[in-house]
Amino acid sequence: MRFHQIQGLIIASLAVLAYGSATANLAPIEGYEIIIPEWEFQDDISPRAEKAVLNGTVQEVLVDLRSYDSLYAQVLGPESGSTTTSSALEEPNKFDLSHVVCHKFPLGSVPVVKDGINQLKRIRHRRAKLEVGRGKCALMSCEFRTAIWWCNDDDNPKTMRTFDGIAQGAEKVLQTCAKRNSPNVLRSSGQAFDKMKWSVIVRDGLDGQRIHLANAKSDERSHDVEGRMQIASGGSPKQDEIGTKMNSLTNEFLPLSPCLGEVGVASKEVLQENEELLLQHQSMDILQQILVHLLDEADSGTDSDHDDCDHGHHHHHLRHIKDQLDDLEPPTHLQLLHQLLCVRTPGPPLPEDILIGIDSVLQQQASHRVLALAGSIQPTITLKRANQKSVRVTLWQGDITTLTGITAITNAANSQGLGCFQPPHRCIDNVIHAAAGPRLRDECYRVMNERGRELGPGEAIVTDAYCLPANHVVHTVGPQLQRGSIPTTNETLQLAQCYRSVLDAVEPLPATPDGRKIVALCGISTGLFAYPARDAAAVAVSAVADWLEHHEDTSITDIIFNTFTDADHAVYQEILASPPHTSWMGRAAPTCTPPASANHPPLIQCDSLDRARQWLDAADAVIVSAGAGLSASDGLDYTSSALFAKNFPGFLKYGLRTLYSVFGFNSWPTEQVRWGYYFTHLAMVTSWPKSGMYRTLISWLERFGENAHVRTSNADGLFVANGLSPERLSTPQGSYSVFQCLANCRPEATMPSAPLVADAQAFLDPVSQILTEPSKVPLCKFCNGKMNICVRAGHWFNEKPFENGEKRWKQFRRDVVHREERTTVILELGVGMSTPGVLRWPNEDLVMRGGGRVKLVRVGKGPETAVPWDLEADGLATSIDGEISAVVSELLAARA
Repeated sequence: MRFHQIQGLIIASLAVLAYGSATANLAPIEGYEIIIPEWEFQDDISPRAEKAVLNGTVQEVLVDLRSYDSLYAQVLGPESGSTTTSSALEEPNKFDLSHVVCHKFPLGSVPVVKDGINQLKRIRHRRAKLEVGRGKCALMSCEFRTAIWWCNDDDNPKTMRTFDGIAQGAEKVLQTCAKRNSPNVLRSSGQAFDKMKWSVIVRDGLDGQRIHLANAKSDERSHDVEGRMQIASGGSPKQDEIGTKMNSLTNEFLPLSPCLGEVGVASKEVLQENEELLLQHQSMDILQQILVHLLDEADSGTDSDHDDCDHGHHHHHLRHIKDQLDDLEPPTHLQLLHQLLCVRTPGPPLPEDILIGIDSVLQQQASHRVLALAGSIQPTITLKRANQKSVRVTLWQGDITTLTGITAITNAANSQGLGCFQPPHRCIDNVIHAAAGPRLRDECYRVMNERGRELGPGEAIVTDAYCLPANHVVHTVGPQLQRGSIPTTNETLQLAQCYRSVLDAVEPLPATPDGRKIVALCGISTGLFAYPARDAAAVAVSAVADWLEHHEDTSITDIIFNTFTDADHAVYQEILASPPHTSWMGRAAPTCTPPASANHPPLIQCDSLDRARQWLDAADAVIVSAGAGLSASDGLDYTSSALFAKNFPGFLKYGLRTLYSVFGFNSWPTEQVRWGYYFTHLAMVTSWPKSGMYRTLISWLERFGENAHVRTSNADGLFVANGLSPERLSTPQGSYSVFQCLANCRPEATMPSAPLVADAQAFLDPVSQILTEPSKVPLCKFCNGKMNICVRAGHWFNEKPFENGEKRWKQFRRDVVHREERTTVILELGVGMSTPGVLRWPNEDLVMRGGGRVKLVRVGKGPETAVPWDLEADGLATSIDGEISAVVSELLAARA
């Protein structure tokens, strides 16, 4: 496009908005009126002069100008000679904006403000004229909930002939207020004042309100702006629905669509994504309100409990938590919500607005969870039936609350039927109630009150599933045994009746939209109720087979045996593969592949996974940031007691139960015992099987060449063992590949560990696992002192062996991440809250300081996966709550 040297006329007029009492606080300054600028563009030199009258924010005007080729070139062309008028405020770059106040306005997005500033600077005509009357504010820029306003604080109208002043005012607010407003520099608000009695305001778009333009009027120069005002006032049907639902909670509506994207060009997909981001932002805003309500409720409960000797302590503790809410991490907010709801009795009922808010938070968290489509799980056994749908019996390992497209899931409840009230318990009752929300306990309370008696062993009740992806929950109570006891005949019959009662309860329930009726059965009574797992599995399979044999016309099409642990899954596999015990099993047609075969995993659904995939596809550079959760997903789980018992039986007598329990352990009886453990541990890690997950990661990283880096807190060396070049790696927490002097007598007091590990294996006792040869205990060659694995486990840690890796990391950040023309995505895998200062917080800091060019994808399991609310609301971070190996496969397998 050729740029013309012209003197185009840009006249900005205004539309004054009159609005009722319901929206009296819409203006950024109380008592001021809002105006929408109107722009008139005239081509003064073209043979066929073009003229356009447009109104709206600078983003809208620039979009609409694209249909006027000549005008678009002129508006964005080089500045022409000035023909100033007496109404102009000042010469360019002579504005006095030294007075800035960082108000408690809702915080706007700094990257979006910067984009608005750049857009204002793009209009470079010298003869631009924008007039604002007294007590009025013009909405100059508005995108993604963030606005720049120009307000007239004088008694006389003001005319701005250059947009530099407005842009400079917004820049001044960012320079002064960004760090003062918020712990991160991605959100800010404030007001910059000019000596000529006008001001620029940066803030959240429209304070959550919708502008009503029914009574809009304009001055004597106004043109027909009906079309633009209709766009500005109308939300999408989805927004209207959400706004109606949320109004009772916040007394606010959703913002205008212009603050959600470029009106006129934004696709439905973009608007939908922005609406989702907005809902995330509102959900997280109200989470603190919910927590305050629940804490106040709990506090009032302690006030009424005069017999509680710890009353004063409880009162102070709850008050302290409430005072610290702003400083808590997002995972802590979510954990606190679950804990408060877990201990809360169903009466008195929560206010409806609080319940709506909790629903919103839980549904938002559910959008980050990896859900398995129940109907896509490969069956183990298929029962063919004449003139009816087959019955598929399936074995699936995973979290039962992540099954979607399912008629009902089973809850192993207690006799009260109200859920577990002990937050530390990791029982299925707690897991289901936490994911479903408090409405589930409320319904259980109503059902149990109607029954008038407790649930007996073998009985069941049905409720809705609320925020769960399932349609219903069937609650049943199994027999409770003493730990280690053998089940009696009566207890066996009671357990079998549980499964029959569940199937009876599912039979009358409506089918899923595809006509199937699917139920998932958990391992009942095998947790705190202490029924032996193998015996319980045999009872479950036998009871289901017996029920199906006596219900040949059942409407149930799929029965899923759900397991969670590897041990339980192996037991069910063995039982389902054993010879049939009933005539029904004899008529069944077993499948030829193992249940839920790795070659045929179930289809999964996850909103945030789709978003992450788009970011990774568009990335110029990537960082894989890996924590202990990644190793755990590959089987090297430092919290697993089963893994420790299998590989380190000789060390159980010292009270050690997991690999983590060795950290900080100083009660080794001798150095030979200590090094017996270390040599056994390192031999296990060295021989750890190659991993498809690591191969997928590394193959994908190779596509980026020098624009990829792996930074891991894991010392296990699995990245290098699976083929990653050490030149693409940094390990700030150390590495098992190096031994160091425990006294750190000098930087050079290190040695490679591999030769010593290999040499020691012949001298490890096969039973006690103690090092039998004293001469094989490593000693420092300089001071003859004790040695240790070179990991950051104390002040003695030697940084020297890892200096090159840290230099590579710093150079990568400087040469790749901080380059303005590149976008970088951090794929964070299994990084928890144990040592957040190593990877987690630095990753968030990179995003905060990345100017919108750096994004974070956090993958893990549970509340710890949550990202900072502000980063997610700004579209700069997302989380995926699911099994890391499955997520890596879904994200990268087709791209590796």
